[in-house]
Amino acid sequence: MEDRLTQLQNAVDMLAVQFYSAINHINNEHGSVSVNGGTRNIVPSEEHSSVQKENEKNAVMEGNVKHWAKLNQGSMKELSADMITKMQQIDLLITSLPGLDKSEGVQMSQIQELERALSHSFEKKRELEARTSVLNQQISSIIRSRSGAAHANS
Repeated sequence: MEDRLTQLQNAVDMLAVQFYSAINHINNEHGSVSVNGGTRNIVPSEEHSSVQKENEKNAVMEGNVKHWAKLNQGSMKELSADMITKMQQIDLLITSLPGLDKSEGVQMSQIQELERALSHSFEKKRELEARTSVLNQQISSIIRSRSGAAHANS
């Protein structure tokens, strides 16, 4: 499992991808509105499906800007909801980061305490490794002496 800081970075990266995807979707899937001589006309995007293009042509012919706006309203709501959810996850990750409510001095003393504890653990590990080595040597010598005695008795 990733640490909280890595999770936060991944969430921010995913939000950036969502922003890019939303802008790309809006540019590709939704027509633009131009103003010509005071009238508004819908300019359909070239990358729409044939059904969407036909619906947009009908909307343009009817002069019904509201009809065009409803065509992809669901996808816009879905994109918005996804981005809001991701931003809420980011907020939760930020609030869960340790030390936000502590001063730099308190955080530094905690780091030093953790370094001392880590150093103590490494020292204990070295002692146990040395003890293991001594016990392995003792066991090996006992096995050799017994196997040598067994060969002498045969």
